[in-house]
Amino acid sequence: MGVKTAVTCDICSREKKETNHWYMATVHNSMGTARLIVYPLSIQDAQSKGARVLCGEECVHKYVSQNLSILREA
Repeated sequence: MGVKTAVTCDICSREKKETNHWYMATVHNSMGTARLIVYPLSIQDAQSKGARVLCGEECVHKYVSQNLSILREA
C-alpha cells in the first residue's frame, strides 16, 4: 500500500479531495522576462521547487494578483 500525501492549497490551506479540480502555478524569470504559468495540478510536478498549489479559480486569481508586480518589474 502506498503512502498518501495530503495536498493543500498554498493560498487558503484547503485540503484536496478526490474530485476537486486544482491548479498549480509557477513564476519563471529567464533572461529578463518573467512568466507566470498556471496549469492543471500534477502531484509530481507540484513537488518541484517553486510550484504553488491552488485549489480553484478564486485562489488562482489571488496568486496572479499577488505576483503581478514581479511580472511588471521584469
